[in-house]
Amino acid sequence: TPIFKKSRLLYALHMAREAIREKQYAILCEGQLDVIAMHSAGFTNAVAPQGTAFTEEQGRILRRYCERIFLCFDADEAGMKASLRVLEILLPLGFEIRIISFPNGKDPDEFLKTNGADALKTAVDNAISFYEHLLSRAMKAFDVNSPFGKNKIVAEMLFYISRIESSVVRSEFAAKLALDLKLSENVVFAELNKKLEKPYYQPQDAQVPTPPVQQEVPETALSRAEEVLLEICLTHGDVG
Repeated sequence: TPIFKKSRLLYALHMAREAIREKQYAILCEGQLDVIAMHSAGFTNAVAPQGTAFTEEQGRILRRYCERIFLCFDADEAGMKASLRVLEILLPLGFEIRIISFPNGKDPDEFLKTNGADALKTAVDNAISFYEHLLSRAMKAFDVNSPFGKNKIVAEMLFYISRIESSVVRSEFAAKLALDLKLSENVVFAELNKKLEKPYYQPQDAQVPTPPVQQEVPETALSRAEEVLLEICLTHGDVG
């Protein structure tokens, strides 16, 4: 509705905003039950999308309160894919991002019920940087000892690194990637520059189309008059 738009709301934000400011980070969960579990375990800085995919608008809302976000998504394949989509949104907004991991594909709610609040706190304390999370994932998916596998790892990592807002942070992660993969920094930075020249570059296995460029149509007096007339008709049903 004009008042309630899921893409502009975050579940439990009204309860979490002060804790987010105090702790200087937000925990972003996948669903509402996960938020309830986190709050019951003492993490009152947890929020979640309102039953939809996470949006840039929601990211900008969180940016008002903090500069760090801990992603707390399910450890199954669907949760992994969802967390990667969220990374694409959060990195350009300048967030420092860490990943909370749960073993055996459990979600926060199930993990809390099985292991208790102390174990959940330990999982939050042991959250790793998004870079470590992505590199571990890529090195499991591709053969780091093969030139072609290493090329795919670099492409996968640079897709996300290239989305980072700060050029300083981008450079640091690119240099770290070169060191971790035993590659020349010049090679990695050359590949990074290619990605920066292609804002809609996708990893090799992605099937996301390039968004079309939309041209704005200039407003005319006639088009504005039509909009006003339509607004009157919609607001006042008895006007014909």
